[in-house]
Amino acid sequence: MELTTALIWTLRIVLPIILFCIYFKFQSSKEEQAFTGSSTSNKNKYSRGQLLAYRNVDAAVPEQLAQVTLKDQTQAPHLFQGGEKGKGKGKRSREKEDKGGKEPREPKEPREPREPKESRKPRDAPDKAQRSSKREKEKEASAPEPKSEAMADGPSAQGAAQLKESEEKMNLESFLNYVAFSKKAPAAQAPNISEANAERANAEAQMVLRGGMTFKRVDVVVDVAKDLYEQLKAANVDISSATFSLMIEASVLGKDLKASSDFLMKMEASGHSPSSDLLDKVLDLYSNQKTQRDQAKTRVPKDSAFAPELESEVAGARQKLKSDAPIFVPSFGIPPPPPKPKPVEEGQPADAPQVESRTKLTSTAKPFEPSVWMTEDGVAPPPPPPPAAEKNGEEVHEKKQSWSRNANVSVKGRKEEVKKMWKPKEPVAA
Repeated sequence: MELTTALIWTLRIVLPIILFCIYFKFQSSKEEQAFTGSSTSNKNKYSRGQLLAYRNVDAAVPEQLAQVTLKDQTQAPHLFQGGEKGKGKGKRSREKEDKGGKEPREPKEPREPREPKESRKPRDAPDKAQRSSKREKEKEASAPEPKSEAMADGPSAQGAAQLKESEEKMNLESFLNYVAFSKKAPAAQAPNISEANAERANAEAQMVLRGGMTFKRVDVVVDVAKDLYEQLKAANVDISSATFSLMIEASVLGKDLKASSDFLMKMEASGHSPSSDLLDKVLDLYSNQKTQRDQAKTRVPKDSAFAPELESEVAGARQKLKSDAPIFVPSFGIPPPPPKPKPVEEGQPADAPQVESRTKLTSTAKPFEPSVWMTEDGVAPPPPPPPAAEKNGEEVHEKKQSWSRNANVSVKGRKEEVKKMWKPKEPVAA
């Protein structure tokens, strides 16, 4: 390695360290000057005895302190014996001895080996347990309702589950008691809630609302929330944001959009801001009801041509149904019903088959062949003979021509015979 590269690397390593040390030294000196000031000098320090000597006490010594005197090691050696430290003896006494320049302490007496730290218990452990039990009892007496936030961590998951079940049971009991025993007072008379403070009234209302939501009585929860709001307002109780949130959740559970929006407006008017989750629930309820209304509108189609006529018919009074009423024949789009069968004549037996005037059409039917051929004069010609199998096509053509000639001759002969047979009747003499 060259000399220049080695010098550069040493500067890179050593120079930041030197700069950091200089910066740290200047910063520490500034902090000492700011916090201690001129107290670092020894000339402005005074001992406690000097300050007490210059204090002027005008009042006499009280009786309780008249017998207080100072004792040294010769007068009261038991006070200076080594052993366990008393309360207040520790670092502070050591610092005083070191600073005051007193005589060195006597060597400590040999002590018995102590138990390990894990096995031994503190001396004030029973006192702490008693104090904690007393505090818990006082809390239960002052506020009987359990709160999820104030619940201590249970020793196990089973204890936490039991606490949760007891809380739900208590909320359900409060809800049932409220529904069973609450009576609506007249408008002039206010309910008796003024004795309890605002926090207790809000806590009781929250218990009732939670019990109603766990019970899932949708038809009752919304009415209970409205009734609770009216009672708290009549008693001039400041409703908390948690109570408002539970009222809105109860309205959303009951699918009452109007009540939930009213509670939201009242909550904002009281100075509380609803959470984003609560606003999302109300917006979801609004969107669901809107989609349901749109689907209901699309299911009912409206005919623009006949809409006014139908509305006028529906708006009119509905007539009663009659057994002898005529058959309804609509005036649009629907064919009339088929006619009734004709009555049986007197001479004809009842079991005689009726001649059907019309047959059903089928796709497999044969082409129509008339049974009687009519000419232009109105006379039916004789049916043509069935064609026989001929050897040549010329003979068949000659036979067809001869048949047509014979047919014309026979038709003319029949007309002449009919004219001869018919004679006009002679007039009868008067």
